[in-house]
Amino acid sequence: MKKLLVISLFILSSSSFANMDFYMSGHMSDEFTTYNKNLEMCDNKTNKAAIEKIIEKNIKNHFQDLLPALNEKRIKIREFESDDYYLKTFFKLGHILKDRRTYYIDLNTKIYSCAPSLKALEAIVAHEIQHIQDYRDMNSLQLIKLGIQMIRKKTRSSYERSTDFSVMKLGYSQGIKEYREWIYKRLNQKSLNKKKCFYYTPEEINRYMQGELDFSDYFNKYCKFKSRD
Repeated sequence: MKKLLVISLFILSSSSFANMDFYMSGHMSDEFTTYNKNLEMCDNKTNKAAIEKIIEKNIKNHFQDLLPALNEKRIKIREFESDDYYLKTFFKLGHILKDRRTYYIDLNTKIYSCAPSLKALEAIVAHEIQHIQDYRDMNSLQLIKLGIQMIRKKTRSSYERSTDFSVMKLGYSQGIKEYREWIYKRLNQKSLNKKKCFYYTPEEINRYMQGELDFSDYFNKYCKFKSRD
């Protein structure tokens, strides 16, 4: 049983990319059409203090169940530099069997000089905090099950889209739309296909804001593409 738990934790850790909204498999130099070349695409800037304020505001306004973790400093920002992703959320693996877990929002410092709009940033941070809320509400076996299931494209897309839907219901529809429009400009075709499969598209968000709620046809429309993954 202990060996199975260790293996499951490894799979969960390896598949944690499923909860990185800024993540693109491979290196940014391969996935993003521009980063250093077109600086005009980087009009907005941010910093760690601004992100901390956004996290605090999000939790106080919409995720009150996470207030104890916030007040006890169990929601931590970790800065890093990478060419793989900008932002991800996870929890301390050693706490998977505990009720009081520590959660991490890992923040690539490259986002400081090339950020989406404030509205888009607030929305995408809400998306990540929703993941932390999910982690909080799951027991250890449920977390392991989620990590294993994230290997499947259909499960991952369903989970990430349900997270989008949750934050859109909180009033972040326009922000999520702005973020998608921002990130789409930076993706090559392969990555754009993935993004449309795993997350709501601007067109779908427009339909949602007009009152439509049924997007069950998304998988056939956005996920049935050829991939070398």
